[in-house]
Amino acid sequence: MSEKNGPMLQFIVDLRQACDGYIESVTPIEFKAIPETVFSCLTFEPHTGEKLREYELAQAKNNNQKQFDEASKILSEVNATINHRFHQPGYAFSYWLFNQAIFRQTLKQQTG
Repeated sequence: MSEKNGPMLQFIVDLRQACDGYIESVTPIEFKAIPETVFSCLTFEPHTGEKLREYELAQAKNNNQKQFDEASKILSEVNATINHRFHQPGYAFSYWLFNQAIFRQTLKQQTG
């Protein structure tokens, strides 16, 4: 490759990186692969309720603030609620936000 092609090649590399960055910034979070460790690193406390039966709850005060904020932000961006829980393939739990807390419940095994 000649030296005069160097600037053009660098331009192409820079353009590709800019495009990748833009695509990443506009891709909705629910289409991004998010490792479950973002949530599983939190400290969850087991609870039992009449409607939910067994579930777990993580509160900011019992967790690393940065980790809790990251998990909370993801759940907020996907509007994760009890009726619209967040999980991705390979997750053991579904997650949602309620009253500034992160809830999780074991996913039911798919049969079929």
